[in-house]
Amino acid sequence: MDSRKILEEFAAIDGHHNTMTKAIVGTHILDCEEEYGTDLVHFTDEMLFDFFLIKKKYYRLFHISLLVSQFSQFYNYCVIKGYIKYDPLQQSLLFSKDYLIDKIATLGNVKLYSREYVKRKCEEIGINVPYYLSIVLLLYDGVQSQKELASLKYEDVDFAKKQIFSGGCNLPLCADTIKAIKNMYELENFVVLSKTGKPLARDFYDDNNFLIRQIVSTRNTVPTDNIEQNKKVLSRKFKVIDLDPGFLSDSSILFRLADRIGKDVLINIFNSEQNGERQRDIELLKNALEEFGIGTSAKNFLFNYRVYSPLLEENVIL
Repeated sequence: MDSRKILEEFAAIDGHHNTMTKAIVGTHILDCEEEYGTDLVHFTDEMLFDFFLIKKKYYRLFHISLLVSQFSQFYNYCVIKGYIKYDPLQQSLLFSKDYLIDKIATLGNVKLYSREYVKRKCEEIGINVPYYLSIVLLLYDGVQSQKELASLKYEDVDFAKKQIFSGGCNLPLCADTIKAIKNMYELENFVVLSKTGKPLARDFYDDNNFLIRQIVSTRNTVPTDNIEQNKKVLSRKFKVIDLDPGFLSDSSILFRLADRIGKDVLINIFNSEQNGERQRDIELLKNALEEFGIGTSAKNFLFNYRVYSPLLEENVIL
């Protein structure tokens, strides 16, 4: 059966279905038809689970839930058209919330980074260490995304007060973050290694006034003040350090919350059923999220971050 043709039929229903089709195709799941020995239309829930959690290593429950909904609507269309007898995702135990949370943690799809671990990863690189420490520790101290990091300007930092203006509020910076930023600005150049391992010095370019110093490329072109381009450069640097920016931000949020309201309270909120005590704890969580300038509701936070609960509970921290 030609899955691509059926997806085209599904997409042609209306704009909403076209959007869902783009999301399905965008996962590149069609590339797995040969490996799974059947077409997408006839995939089982085991195959879909393997694709989502093992191959793609998805871990955001909101993202997984959205994809399951989109795939399920496609499979319901296939049922209506008589291509299959049932939707493989309907009432699948593999995609129940509790099972997903357990497997996401067990499979290692989420990681909690300690501050010591991320600093050690930067120091192991051996070159450009203050630069790497700056980008890592700024995320760890509360800068909420790579894009926000890429947009920060030098004047956003108040060295005297040890804080940075980011995401519409002032975030406190730890002493080692301040030290890393200062040391980054003492670097004479950024060292890259050639294919033969020879160190090559690249000049910094600070005229755009970005906090994270820009680097003149191998073509000696002057960096622009384009934030998206700056973000792409930073993404490549995180790959060099072998640290996931998403896990950095999540670890930062979770450890700051654990310090603020108590680790046991946080775990209890994740795991307990709705009751008066839990509601009081959720109010503590809500206040802490607001205090830290984290722009998500307590409800959405609990839905997306509960996957980290087994790691917190078992103290599985890198």
